Amino acid sequence: STLFPYTTLFRSPYSVLEVVPGMLIIGLGIGMANHSLLLTAVSSVTPSASGVASGMVSTSLTAGGILGLALLSSISSMQTTDLLLAGEVLPSALRGAYRVVFCVAAVFSAAAALISGAFLRNEPQSVPHDESAGAEVPRRVIGDARS
Repeated sequence: STLFPYTTLFRSPYSVLEVVPGMLIIGLGIGMANHSLLLTAVSSVTPSASGVASGMVSTSLTAGGILGLALLSSISSMQTTDLLLAGEVLPSALRGAYRVVFCVAAVFSAAAALISGAFLRNEPQSVPHDESAGAEVPRRVIGDARS
């Protein structure tokens, strides 16, 4: 995961140079993943249900982002408060809290990747029969070398 290097962040005045390359990689990865998720969801249902599938993917991504941000913000706030109460100065407490938050985010990202990998399939799928479209249409899973 590209979040693990951020666990050592803010130890030098060159923090921006440490953050930008990883954030670019994360942005590209999220962009590619979102496209694949949407394509998989829409191609796995009948044409008449593709709008619902697209909406569910978009809603799930938004809700997941909101919950993740809330969780990480809470952890950061608690960690900052704990470090301030332990006698750390504010910049040092914030650095410590950010390190913890990036570790937690990296662990969740790695777990999500492992769970996703466990559910990958490479066999052909059939889309359920759609009365308006005629016969059942065979589809292949994205990444299938035979398609």
